[in-house]
Amino acid sequence: SAEAQQAVAAGQAAAQAAGQGDPLAALRQLAEAETRLDDLLVPVRAAAEEAERARTALNETLGRVTSQVRAVADFIETRRGAVGTEARTQLSEAARHLAEGQSVASSDPAAALDAVRRADEASRRAQQLAEDDVQAWERQQSAARGGGSDLTSMILGGILINSMGRGGGMFGGGGGFGGGSGGGRSPGSFGGGGTRGRRGGGGRF
Repeated sequence: SAEAQQAVAAGQAAAQAAGQGDPLAALRQLAEAETRLDDLLVPVRAAAEEAERARTALNETLGRVTSQVRAVADFIETRRGAVGTEARTQLSEAARHLAEGQSVASSDPAAALDAVRRADEASRRAQQLAEDDVQAWERQQSAARGGGSDLTSMILGGILINSMGRGGGMFGGGGGFGGGSGGGRSPGSFGGGGTRGRRGGGGRF
């Protein structure tokens, strides 16, 4: 910066003054120049330290988040019929932030770390939403199976009741069999006109 250049110029002037036979003035000017230069370097050093901390944190976080996003993607893919669009949207956001962080990891570790952290948050939301969707789907399936079982029981019960009702008429027809039998074995059928005719014929001989 211009201020840094001025501080360097002041230091050079101090060195020239020392060479011209005024060492005290030169030392004073040199100390002032160093102080100004140190003040100017404070933010630069802070930025460098921050970048180093971000780089360290990024190295610790990037691998974990990458594995996490992959695991959530596998979870959703293997349960695609149960997971809704909201979880998939969050997974897409996580993948986008992760790719962004990977692309600037070497040039801007602080920005990369920020992107990876957003990917971490989005992947966690995606995982939670996906798990909620799967649980809801399982409850629906369980209810559907239970309802089907109840319906089957009702149908079978109705069939048995109807069968028993029809069977009662058939077997209670013991009266029916008895009625037909009684009618077929009435005394009139044995002692009817046919018998009397045979007896009458005998009388004629």
